Amino acid sequence: VHTTLNKTQQKTIENIFNNLSTDTNQTICIQNNLGQIKAYISNCGEINRQPGSTLKPLAVYLPAIELGTVDSCSKINDEKTVINGYCPNNYADIYYGNISVKQSLAKSSNVCAVKLLNMVGCKKSIEYLKKTDLGFNENDANLSLALGATRYGVKLSNLIASYNIFMNDGYYFSPYTIELIKDKNGRTLYNQKTKKNRVFADETTEIVREMLKNTVENGTAKKLYSPDRSLYAKTGTVGNEKGNTDAYTISFNKEYILGVWLGAKQNKYMENTITGGGLPCQISNIVWNNLYYKKSFPQDFEINKAQKVLIDKISYEEEGKVFRSDILADDSNSICELFTYKRVPKKTSTRFSSPTIKNVNISVNSSEIRLRLCVTDYVNYIIYNTEENNKYKLYDSISCKNKDTVILKNIKSNHVYNLSILPYFTKDDNIYYGKELVLKKIKTPTTSIGDEWWDNE
Repeated sequence: VHTTLNKTQQKTIENIFNNLSTDTNQTICIQNNLGQIKAYISNCGEINRQPGSTLKPLAVYLPAIELGTVDSCSKINDEKTVINGYCPNNYADIYYGNISVKQSLAKSSNVCAVKLLNMVGCKKSIEYLKKTDLGFNENDANLSLALGATRYGVKLSNLIASYNIFMNDGYYFSPYTIELIKDKNGRTLYNQKTKKNRVFADETTEIVREMLKNTVENGTAKKLYSPDRSLYAKTGTVGNEKGNTDAYTISFNKEYILGVWLGAKQNKYMENTITGGGLPCQISNIVWNNLYYKKSFPQDFEINKAQKVLIDKISYEEEGKVFRSDILADDSNSICELFTYKRVPKKTSTRFSSPTIKNVNISVNSSEIRLRLCVTDYVNYIIYNTEENNKYKLYDSISCKNKDTVILKNIKSNHVYNLSILPYFTKDDNIYYGKELVLKKIKTPTTSIGDEWWDNE
């Protein structure tokens, strides 16, 4: 009997497993990208359990990106929500407000996952999941699927194997341990045939894979983060106010997928302190450190199909709008995001190459005109007055610290001013002018009225 097991890796996880002191059911499994089980140990055997949030990348985020429902940078409101009578709650009742889809996965927001699944459609999600060995069907097609609540649960080996989609450009490989069986005469009695199935497009898996990297760097799997290696992961916790029943960390790199599961023993609960981002993450970190002891970590995955696009940071962060960055924008004013080919943003910002001033409030008395402007720090402007077809400069903001307010003094009483404002942006000694804003005519009062101001409509 020829198996896929690796003796060194098997011994590694056995040593770690035997040193665990927690009174729970426990399983550790290592697979490669082809579904081959390289090491496995458990104190309860291969049983079906609810997968919790480890199902979110597969049931929610991959379908949402694949179908063009959202992009990883799309904004989604993480707040208490009722959808078709279903009211999901976030862990510890913590909500993050208006966040990106990428952040919602890193934070493992239950509300955002349910919202996205509702947009995708439960039946559509099940269609994708049926292409794996997770064993879901139409009976699981409800919004609780977004939180990993299923009718029969899943086996850990199948759950781990489903993550090889991220390693194989969207193809799924079924897990197995037995490769070959021969009799004493050398005749082949069994020969494992690789089961391969296309589930998602390669560009889709690249985008969600990068989201799982962000989960390690900034999210629930941050106990796995180390600056000298790249890991991708998702955590999951199943439980209620009485305690937790399941806690997972599934992590991978270019070579292996590692699954660590802790579960409550029969008719019991684990402590609420045992969550996917806690002890399973710590155990996973120990396993990874031992797997690559005195050995270099593999190089990172490459982005080959997803489209890298620099988007305008200010429009995105302040308005939630996604535009390509202006050609004059520097790195501090741009964010690199990934898109599928069909979802690449078409509009380009002209924030710097054609700067604008949108709102100007004017007040006036007999000796001064005061302008209050809505203007960003990087934009300067020149104020002109036009009389009898002659245009002359009154003011240039380049020499002023406070650009929001301009006071034009020594003006004439009982006089009409034809003001205009020309915005400009300076870079590398070059000046880029925007569209000149012509203000309504301003008429100053006939006599002095002291400190009283009139608003000029």
